Amino acid sequence: MGTPHQGGNGVQLGRILANVASLFVAADDRLLKHLEQDSEWLQQQLGQFAPISGDFVTKFAYEEYATPTVLGHSIMVVPRASAVVPGHADAEPIVIHANHTSMVRYPSRQNSGYMTVSENLQIMAMDAKEHVQQRWEREKRVDDGRSNAARFTLSLSLSGVTETSHFIAREEELILMRQVLHTQPGRRTIVVHGLGGMGKTQLAIAYMKRHRNDYSASIWLNARDETSLNQSFRNAARRILQEHPLLSYMQSAVADKDSDASMAVKRWLDEPRNDQWLLIYDNYDHPKMGGDLGATAARDSGSPGRLVEEVDQPVPEGYDIRRYLPDAHQGAVIVTTRSSTVHIGELLRLRKLRNMEDSLRILESTSARKGTQDDAAAVALARKLDGLPLALSTAGTYLAQVSTSWGQYLQDYESAWNQLQKLSPQLLTYENRAMYSTWNISYESIRRRSESAAMLLRFGSTFDSGPKWDRVEWV
Repeated sequence: MGTPHQGGNGVQLGRILANVASLFVAADDRLLKHLEQDSEWLQQQLGQFAPISGDFVTKFAYEEYATPTVLGHSIMVVPRASAVVPGHADAEPIVIHANHTSMVRYPSRQNSGYMTVSENLQIMAMDAKEHVQQRWEREKRVDDGRSNAARFTLSLSLSGVTETSHFIAREEELILMRQVLHTQPGRRTIVVHGLGGMGKTQLAIAYMKRHRNDYSASIWLNARDETSLNQSFRNAARRILQEHPLLSYMQSAVADKDSDASMAVKRWLDEPRNDQWLLIYDNYDHPKMGGDLGATAARDSGSPGRLVEEVDQPVPEGYDIRRYLPDAHQGAVIVTTRSSTVHIGELLRLRKLRNMEDSLRILESTSARKGTQDDAAAVALARKLDGLPLALSTAGTYLAQVSTSWGQYLQDYESAWNQLQKLSPQLLTYENRAMYSTWNISYESIRRRSESAAMLLRFGSTFDSGPKWDRVEWV
C-alpha cells in the first residue's frame, strides 16, 4: 500500500519538516536517509526478497493522484516506479484512485479504493487454502524423504577393493556416467567395457567417490564369478544389518551361512522408497546370458596368462548376472567387464588414453619423478606404452622403487618385449605385450634379488585376486 520500495519523492520535504521540528523537540531524520531513491539499504532489502518472492502472492498498490503539501504544491509521494518492484514472481500492480494520504482511508464500503482492496484480499483468501495445503504436503514429503534417507542409508566402503592413489584423466567418461546414472528416471544402468588394464575398476571407484553424496547407499560387488559375487552379497548383508539392526530378514540371512544373502540384499534394495542406491558389479568378465558367451568374453578380454612361463589357470564358469540384479525398476547400476556382449544398459567402451599429456602425468605421479615432459626417454616410453593405464602405472611404480633412469628402463622394456616375442608368441596383441613387458621387468628385478621371492610371487599368481581369509572355514 504505497510502500516506497525504491525510495520516495517526499523524503526531502520530510527532512525539512524534521529540521524545523528539531528546533522545539528532539527529532531524528536517520530513517529518512534510508527512504531516499535508490538508497543502499533499500537495494539490500529488495535483493534479499527477490529470491523468495516466488513463495508469496504479492499485490503492489500505488497512488494515482499527487498529494498536496503544506508548501502549497502537490507531489507523488510514492510513484508507481517505486511502489511496484519489477521482475518478481507472482506479483501484480494495483492502482488506487486516491493520493498517498487517502489511499488507505475509506469513507464507506462503496469507496472505489475499498472495493479494489477488498476484492483482491477475498481472492487471496480463497486461494490461500489450496496454497497452504500444498505447502504442508511439500513439508511432509521433505520429512518423509529425510526419514527414508535415514532408513536406507549405508556408509561407503571400499574394503577389499584395490584402489590406485594416482587416478588421472577420464573426465569425459565420468561426465557421461553422471548423465546416464543420475538424470534418467527409473533403473539406470551403464556397462563399462574394455581391455584388461584400461582402468575400468578405477573409473568406477572414481565415480563412486566423486558422487557419494548423490546416493543413499553404495555397494561394491566382486562379480568375477558366482562364488565371489555371493560372498560380496554376504558382506553387504553384514554391513546393512550393522547399520540397520532391526531388519529381521537381514538377521536371518547373516545368521544362516547357508542362506542366499543376495536375496536379502535385493529385498532391501527393492523397498519402494529405497530408490537412491548405487550398485557396482566389478569384473563381470565371463558372461553367460542366453547362450554360452564365455569364449567371446575371453577373446574380447585379452586376459593375461603368465609372467614369463605359462601358468594355466581355469577360466571361471560363466553365469547370467541378471539373476543378481534387484527386481524393482529403481536405483543405479555400474557393470565393469572385458566383454562387449553384456547388453543390459548403456554401453561405455573404455579406450586407451588419447592424450600424451595424460600418459606422462601417470608416469610422473606413479614414479614420483618431476619433469617427465622434458625427458626424451620418458616421452619415448609413454609413446611405447601407447596410452595403456595399467602399463603406465606399472612402469611408474617400478621406477619409484629403484634408481633406474628413464633411458635405462626404456632399454629394459625393449629387451623384455623382444624376449616375450620369443617365449610367448601367442600373445599377439600389442596391448598384452606392452603390459606383460612392464610386468616382466618388475618380476625379473625381484627374481635377481631373491629366487624364493620370485617363486612365492608365481605361486600367489595362481590364486584368485579377491580376499582369501573370508572364504576359509575355521575349525
